[in-house]
Amino acid sequence: MPDQHQLEPLQEMLTNRFHLAKLVGFSSHSDRISRESVLGSAGKIEQFLETLSHNLRPHWESNKKELLDLKRQENPRATSLYPWDTTYLMTLARSRDADTEASQYMSYFPLGACMDGLSRLFESIYDVHFVIEDASDEDLWAADVYKLSVRSAEDEVLGLIYCDLYQRPDKSSPDCHFSIQGGRRLPDGSYQIPKVVLSLNYEPPQSGVPCLMNFDQIDNLFHEMGHAMHSMLGRTRYQHVTGTRTSTDFAEIPSTIMEYFSSDPRVLSQISRHYASGEALPESLLGKVCAARRKFSALDFQLQTLYAVTDQRFHGSVEPKDLLKIFADLHDEYAPFKYVPNTAWPTRFGHLFPYGGRYYSYLLARAVASDIWGKLFKADPFSREAGRKFRDHLLSHGGGRPPLELISNTLEHTPTVNEFVEALIDQTKV
Repeated sequence: MPDQHQLEPLQEMLTNRFHLAKLVGFSSHSDRISRESVLGSAGKIEQFLETLSHNLRPHWESNKKELLDLKRQENPRATSLYPWDTTYLMTLARSRDADTEASQYMSYFPLGACMDGLSRLFESIYDVHFVIEDASDEDLWAADVYKLSVRSAEDEVLGLIYCDLYQRPDKSSPDCHFSIQGGRRLPDGSYQIPKVVLSLNYEPPQSGVPCLMNFDQIDNLFHEMGHAMHSMLGRTRYQHVTGTRTSTDFAEIPSTIMEYFSSDPRVLSQISRHYASGEALPESLLGKVCAARRKFSALDFQLQTLYAVTDQRFHGSVEPKDLLKIFADLHDEYAPFKYVPNTAWPTRFGHLFPYGGRYYSYLLARAVASDIWGKLFKADPFSREAGRKFRDHLLSHGGGRPPLELISNTLEHTPTVNEFVEALIDQTKV
């Protein structure tokens, strides 16, 4: 049964956000926080989500039918899918399509090889590379943290990344990137370099075996490193708009585009290196795994749409009163699966606190990243020309210019809501 002690503080937070937005002249909290975003208003966000949900339906219904057929192979009397079915059935279907479990490839992706591969990738596309720096005890907060400098081809230090990559007791669990010092132009004309932390939670090396990465962890490493490089390559006048200090839907673009690199067989083959033999994996094997991992993307997108719509409704122009009823109604309208009574999913939706009104950003950023990947990197993920354009037109400006202007300059046209939706629909066609 739902726990009122969990619901009450959530209700209080949403109520206070609603009244604060009204107090400062906005129709809703969502409208207040979206005015400098890519979409610019709560109305545009709603249009994006509604159009996406409508266009996704035939694709996720096909996904759902495939999963139900798979469930019936194990239970011939099954008539419905439930939320707890999806992860198991998706994993089973993806393994069958790839002819193997993705975890069998972990030995080819030790963390060190992945970091080395990232350095070589950034050298190819941005003409920068990593150097491990000496650090004093006062500079580090744990023995397994190491300090990377990001250097230009001329060996100029562009910024510093403190890599805190391993689990340890009492360490904050969410994987994240955060700034220690923002980059900015100094009065003497020099540049204050950015300093950031990359905080992840991988298993530390044990018994002579390095940390071995599964594909989800590789995606996450590339994602967070995308945030870090946004900070490293930003060259803004003021530090309050440097790197990731911009609207959330825009800040997620450089990190999301890195997931396209981490799911490309050409890139994975280049960074793979068996921890014992040094052998690399061929593109042909990785191609099947990458294709299988994209399977059921329509279903994934629809669930993300449900969460984003819930976030918008909770932060909308009507004060939310009965959170569980609101979610149950939205679930019936948007979810591919039946609602389970006497549950309280909103109390588990942790993004409502830090991302209130902005959860849609993940979907929008994926749409923009897909367009940029297709235009610049799909033909050649190691293209220096493409990397230079992405760096000059988008990464270097941080939040110093309107986000839609930077996207338009990169794509060489101003995309519409329908184009954002179509970019996501295209990704469902495996």
